[in-house]
Amino acid sequence: MEINMTHDFDGKKYELASAHQKEWGEKIIRELELKGAEHVLDLGCGDGTLTARIAGRVPDGKVVGVDASPGMIGVARQKQMANLQFALLDINDLPFKKRSM
Repeated sequence: MEINMTHDFDGKKYELASAHQKEWGEKIIRELELKGAEHVLDLGCGDGTLTARIAGRVPDGKVVGVDASPGMIGVARQKQMANLQFALLDINDLPFKKRSM
């Protein structure tokens, strides 16, 4: 049985109403011990604001933000830069190979 639970959100409204989440996210980002060349995958990146902050902390790395909401990705893509890309994708459909650790 396959269940597709894609939900769409208004990315512009979220951008304006998510100050509390962003404050919390900024605190977590500050605590990360990033060296500057990491590759980061942000699942459920929303409007991409925090994802862009992470990209700023890894100038020699690469950041990919993934969200299943077309509205969120539409707003997030306005923040793309050389080391930052966004993908409209359900996390259950990620095209990565599973590896044992």
